[in-house]
Amino acid sequence: MLSEFTKNPIELSNSILIAIASIIAIWLGIRKIRISVTAIYTISSSTYGNTRISKIALYNKKDNHVPIREIYVIVNGEIIITLYSATEPTTISPYDVLNIETEDFSDIRIDGHPFRPDYSIENTTIALNTGSCIVKCKPPKQRSSIRRYKKASIEKHVFNGIMLTEKVDYIVDYIDQGETKQAVISGRLIYGDPPRGYNFLPKEPSDDSVISFFKSFEEECGPFACHRVHYPKTVQIHPKQQHHYK
Repeated sequence: MLSEFTKNPIELSNSILIAIASIIAIWLGIRKIRISVTAIYTISSSTYGNTRISKIALYNKKDNHVPIREIYVIVNGEIIITLYSATEPTTISPYDVLNIETEDFSDIRIDGHPFRPDYSIENTTIALNTGSCIVKCKPPKQRSSIRRYKKASIEKHVFNGIMLTEKVDYIVDYIDQGETKQAVISGRLIYGDPPRGYNFLPKEPSDDSVISFFKSFEEECGPFACHRVHYPKTVQIHPKQQHHYK
């Protein structure tokens, strides 16, 4: 004997669709209830102050609002320190970032004894008090370690406000109508403030050609000082004086 569902295939299809929809709704609800927050923190210290976590960035990885009552740091898996207590309702919006600045303090003590936390990533966990539960934040994922790369260093050499490079040959400071100007010479090109708009040297750059070029404007523009660049050092070549490389 055929069952009711077999007799009515439309009813059977509707029942299956309702069951699938219910399962999806429950699954989405569970996903939405779950809290997933990534925390990145900044450690700061001063000559006379404490080493501390001064800033925290909280990244909400889910499609729900996460209320924040307090933020803690758990050190060595057993010591909990309050970093932030909300004085007004604070919430991280879905897929948003909340930046928190913590307050400075005089000391940390456990049972009356001074405690100096180790805030290294392997010893530290940021945790949130949402009011209903304590949530441990995840550290940011690092897809690859920088240790396998050869590290390059960045140097900065500045002279009279000019960032020196191997392409800078001369720097000339001069006066034009009472205003201080500065020209930077690279090859035969003049950058910055070329005198009277002349941005090209008539001859290949040398001490004599550069000094001669700017002397031709001296009556109009006034005195000038010329420095030759031996990257990363400079030496004044005009006006003549006792000098040494800087």
